[in-house]
Amino acid sequence: MTMNAEIQIQFDGKGDWEQFLLAALWRDASGYVHCRRYRPQDIPAEHRPALRAAVAALVGLAAPWRAVQVWVRHGSSQPEAADAPPDEWLELTVEGVREDGSRKRFIERSNPAFILRDAASLACFRHFTHQTTDNNDKQ
Repeated sequence: MTMNAEIQIQFDGKGDWEQFLLAALWRDASGYVHCRRYRPQDIPAEHRPALRAAVAALVGLAAPWRAVQVWVRHGSSQPEAADAPPDEWLELTVEGVREDGSRKRFIERSNPAFILRDAASLACFRHFTHQTTDNNDKQ
Protein backbone atom coordinates (compact mmCIF):
# COMPACT_ATOMS: atom_id res chain seq x y z
CA MET A 1 0.00 0.00 0.00
CA THR A 2 1.32 3.43 -0.93
CA MET A 3 1.30 6.21 1.61
CA ASN A 4 -0.44 9.27 0.17
CA ALA A 5 -0.82 11.21 3.41
CA GLU A 6 -0.19 10.74 7.11
CA ILE A 7 0.13 12.82 10.25
CA GLN A 8 2.47 11.80 13.06
CA ILE A 9 2.18 13.38 16.50
CA GLN A 10 4.85 12.92 19.16
CA PHE A 11 4.23 13.90 22.78
CA ASP A 12 6.84 14.60 25.42
CA GLY A 13 5.67 11.54 27.38
CA LYS A 14 5.14 13.46 30.61
CA GLY A 15 1.37 13.82 30.25
CA ASP A 16 1.49 17.40 28.98
CA TRP A 17 -0.88 17.19 26.00
CA GLU A 18 -0.10 20.77 24.99
CA GLN A 19 3.52 19.88 24.16
CA PHE A 20 3.91 17.96 20.92
CA LEU A 21 5.52 17.86 17.51
CA LEU A 22 3.18 17.30 14.58
CA ALA A 23 4.70 16.04 11.34
CA ALA A 24 2.57 16.01 8.19
CA LEU A 25 3.67 13.79 5.32
CA TRP A 26 2.04 13.71 1.90
CA ARG A 27 2.78 12.63 -1.65
CA ASP A 28 2.31 15.25 -4.37
CA ALA A 29 1.00 14.67 -7.91
CA SER A 30 4.58 13.97 -9.11
CA GLY A 31 5.11 11.27 -6.50
CA TYR A 32 7.42 13.26 -4.23
CA VAL A 33 6.89 12.90 -0.48
CA HIS A 34 6.82 16.15 1.50
CA CYS A 35 7.20 16.56 5.26
CA ARG A 36 6.39 19.62 7.35
CA ARG A 37 6.77 19.88 11.13
CA TYR A 38 4.64 22.00 13.44
CA ARG A 39 4.74 22.96 17.12
CA PRO A 40 1.53 23.85 19.03
CA GLN A 41 1.96 27.56 18.33
CA ASP A 42 2.08 26.81 14.57
CA ILE A 43 -1.40 25.24 14.49
CA PRO A 44 -3.96 27.61 12.91
CA ALA A 45 -6.76 28.60 15.32
CA GLU A 46 -9.46 27.04 13.13
CA HIS A 47 -7.82 23.59 13.41
CA ARG A 48 -7.06 23.61 17.15
CA PRO A 49 -10.49 22.23 18.19
CA ALA A 50 -10.10 19.21 15.90
CA LEU A 51 -6.64 18.53 17.29
CA ARG A 52 -7.99 18.81 20.84
CA ALA A 53 -10.70 16.25 19.96
CA ALA A 54 -8.05 13.80 18.77
CA VAL A 55 -6.02 14.38 21.94
CA ALA A 56 -9.16 13.73 24.02
CA ALA A 57 -9.31 10.23 22.53
CA LEU A 58 -5.71 9.66 23.64
CA VAL A 59 -6.23 10.87 27.18
CA GLY A 60 -8.73 8.05 27.60
CA LEU A 61 -6.03 5.45 26.96
CA ALA A 62 -6.25 2.84 29.69
CA ALA A 63 -3.86 3.25 32.62
CA PRO A 64 -1.02 2.49 33.06
CA TRP A 65 -0.43 3.41 29.40
CA ARG A 66 0.44 6.95 28.31
CA ALA A 67 0.38 7.95 24.64
CA VAL A 68 3.74 9.09 23.30
CA GLN A 69 3.22 8.86 19.54
CA VAL A 70 0.21 8.82 17.23
CA TRP A 71 -0.16 8.05 13.54
CA VAL A 72 -3.21 9.48 11.78
CA ARG A 73 -4.22 7.94 8.44
CA HIS A 74 -7.14 8.65 6.13
CA GLY A 75 -9.62 5.95 5.18
CA SER A 76 -12.55 6.00 2.79
CA SER A 77 -14.98 3.73 1.02
CA GLN A 78 -17.40 4.35 -1.81
CA PRO A 79 -21.06 3.71 -0.91
CA GLU A 80 -23.19 1.51 -3.14
CA ALA A 81 -25.13 4.46 -4.56
CA ALA A 82 -22.98 5.97 -7.31
CA ASP A 83 -24.10 9.54 -6.56
CA ALA A 84 -23.44 9.29 -2.80
CA PRO A 85 -20.29 10.87 -1.36
CA PRO A 86 -17.59 8.51 -0.07
CA ASP A 87 -17.60 7.52 3.58
CA GLU A 88 -14.45 9.01 5.15
CA TRP A 89 -12.68 8.63 8.46
CA LEU A 90 -9.34 9.02 10.19
CA GLU A 91 -7.72 6.08 11.95
CA LEU A 92 -5.45 6.66 14.93
CA THR A 93 -2.67 4.23 15.81
CA VAL A 94 -1.30 5.05 19.24
CA GLU A 95 1.98 3.99 20.81
CA GLY A 96 1.68 3.87 24.57
CA VAL A 97 4.42 3.54 27.16
CA ARG A 98 4.31 2.46 30.80
CA GLU A 99 6.51 3.68 33.65
CA ASP A 100 8.69 0.57 33.29
CA GLY A 101 9.45 1.59 29.68
CA SER A 102 7.45 -1.15 27.97
CA ARG A 103 5.60 -0.09 24.84
CA LYS A 104 2.41 -1.19 23.13
CA ARG A 105 0.54 -0.10 20.02
CA PHE A 106 -3.19 0.50 20.22
CA ILE A 107 -5.22 0.45 17.02
CA GLU A 108 -8.74 1.49 16.10
CA ARG A 109 -10.07 -2.06 16.61
CA SER A 110 -9.04 -1.85 20.27
CA ASN A 111 -10.66 1.54 20.87
CA PRO A 112 -13.59 2.93 18.84
CA ALA A 113 -12.56 6.48 19.91
CA PHE A 114 -9.56 6.05 17.58
CA ILE A 115 -11.86 6.45 14.55
CA LEU A 116 -12.66 10.09 13.81
CA ARG A 117 -15.44 10.85 11.32
CA ASP A 118 -16.25 14.48 12.04
CA ALA A 119 -15.84 17.12 9.34
CA ALA A 120 -13.50 19.27 11.46
CA SER A 121 -11.00 16.41 11.92
CA LEU A 122 -11.08 15.58 8.22
CA ALA A 123 -10.58 19.26 7.30
CA CYS A 124 -7.64 19.50 9.73
CA PHE A 125 -6.03 16.41 8.18
CA ARG A 126 -6.47 17.82 4.67
CA HIS A 127 -5.03 21.18 5.72
CA PHE A 128 -1.78 19.71 7.02
CA THR A 129 -1.40 17.07 4.29
CA HIS A 130 -2.34 19.43 1.45
CA GLN A 131 -5.22 17.21 0.32
CA THR A 132 -8.39 18.54 -1.28
CA THR A 133 -11.82 17.08 -0.63
CA ASP A 134 -11.60 15.02 -3.81
CA ASN A 135 -8.23 13.59 -2.67
CA ASN A 136 -6.20 15.35 -5.36
CA ASP A 137 -3.06 17.14 -4.24
CA LYS A 138 -2.95 20.94 -4.26
CA GLN A 139 -0.22 22.41 -6.39
